[in-house]
Amino acid sequence: MELILTQHVPKFGGRGDTVFVKKSVGRNKLLPQGLAVYPSPENKEIFAEELRLLREGKKRERIQTITGQKTVNYLQNSKLVIQIPPGDFEVTKEVVCRHLYKRLKVVVPLDALSFPFEAVKDFGDYWCEVTVNGIDTVRIPVSVVLHENRHLKTERLQEAVSDKEEAALDTFSATAVEAEAGRDPSIKASEAEASTSEGTSANSQTSEDATPSPTDLPKKD
Repeated sequence: MELILTQHVPKFGGRGDTVFVKKSVGRNKLLPQGLAVYPSPENKEIFAEELRLLREGKKRERIQTITGQKTVNYLQNSKLVIQIPPGDFEVTKEVVCRHLYKRLKVVVPLDALSFPFEAVKDFGDYWCEVTVNGIDTVRIPVSVVLHENRHLKTERLQEAVSDKEEAALDTFSATAVEAEAGRDPSIKASEAEASTSEGTSANSQTSEDATPSPTDLPKKD
């Protein structure tokens, strides 16, 4: 596959060189690590302009590639959170590199990362700097926090949901009681009268049903 190198790569070439490499090398090493880009018309134009300025003896102005600029913009709005377990665990430069890929999906070579803290063991806020294509350097906030057990976290979420459901049920019950207490007394009286009337009617009907009709009475001899 054809690629354009964004910086010097041993055994391949220098920045702006067009190289042909195996697909496995390009996709697994050069592209993920930002060492090369696809030869799109925009990228070709950028590196051709750099080469023209170099040949004219003018100061070489290194221009960020389109992909590189997108990476810079993305990192400028990112924050890295590293969860560490309790105990003797240290956050080193290598750990930051792994978490940049794990959390932000950005592959950062060790030589493109600056982490001015030696072995971080304490929780707190720190920072690191990532240099994209050897041109733009972005400072990224880094927070080191305690790793929370996944099962414990799930239990806490379930408890929170249960508490919300109970609170909603209590609110509903209280609202129903308040509504019942605040009803118009005349409406309550009407309902009571209606209930009494229905009971009287039912009793009358029962009495009528219990009274035998004349035809049912025994005939006298």
